[in-house]
Amino acid sequence: MKRTCFTALNVGFTLLELLFCLAIISILVSLSFSSNTAVVVEQKILSQTYAIRDALQLARNLAITQGEMVTACVIDINGHCVSENGDAIDVFIDINDNHQIDNGEIVVSEAVITGTTVVLSASGRNKSYVRFKPVGSAMESGNFLVCNDNPALGTGRKVVFYYSGRIYLSSDTNGDGYHNVNGNEVECPVS
Repeated sequence: MKRTCFTALNVGFTLLELLFCLAIISILVSLSFSSNTAVVVEQKILSQTYAIRDALQLARNLAITQGEMVTACVIDINGHCVSENGDAIDVFIDINDNHQIDNGEIVVSEAVITGTTVVLSASGRNKSYVRFKPVGSAMESGNFLVCNDNPALGTGRKVVFYYSGRIYLSSDTNGDGYHNVNGNEVECPVS
């Protein structure tokens, strides 16, 4: 019977093979990171858009069920309704109709603004709020524009509201990757 003796083999990578593998891995990681960043940005915008829509629907429903005017707006740190640069979207019953949250006024809902910029454009002169009547219609019409804090990372979305009380979200109607409202592309301001 013949015996075979195994000798130690040099099994492993050469330096060139190791560098090549590391280069491929680093390319894959960087591609994964950039696509994950885009997904996170899109999810922040989507989440904020849904929070605004829900706040407006709550304000409308509350106005109907409570039988009184209900206000929704972007709130600054002092509790004033502002068109932009706010900290949250608040729904409240503005007893004295001064468009700010005063002592004794109850905040029904608050959606914190994080990672996005929200701009309110309402009908009328310098209106920074939307009010719903007890019949469900709105006193203002307009939209909330939601953009990433860094406009270079994505496009925006809009939450549109009408005098009738109808609320809807912008959508990509033509499949080009950009949201539209009434045929017009939603554009975020570039700083």
